[in-house]
Amino acid sequence: MMGLSAGLLKDWLWPRRRLLLLPFGFIWGFLFGWIMNLWYLVGFGENITLGMVVAGMVSSFYFDLAHALSNLFFLYVFSTRWKAILERFKVKYGLLGGACPHVAKSK
Repeated sequence: MMGLSAGLLKDWLWPRRRLLLLPFGFIWGFLFGWIMNLWYLVGFGENITLGMVVAGMVSSFYFDLAHALSNLFFLYVFSTRWKAILERFKVKYGLLGGACPHVAKSK
């Protein structure tokens, strides 16, 4: 989901700058946990109450914080290299408007 939303927002300035990408990853660490909590409540709970939702969010705080901090770490350490690899694939295979040198253009 983080990758999908980053792809949808690819034309904005912030995905190109690592320090602006870090808060995005941190926020998605919590959003993913909250979405999974809601899925659990809907899938396994009957008569869902606001208290159940709040209890689920509070009880998973440290787990979600671990996800958010790991997103920060991995984006900080690997994002530059990951972007270079994805750009290379884009050009090599002619994806998303990238030039593909191996395929002759038809007239």
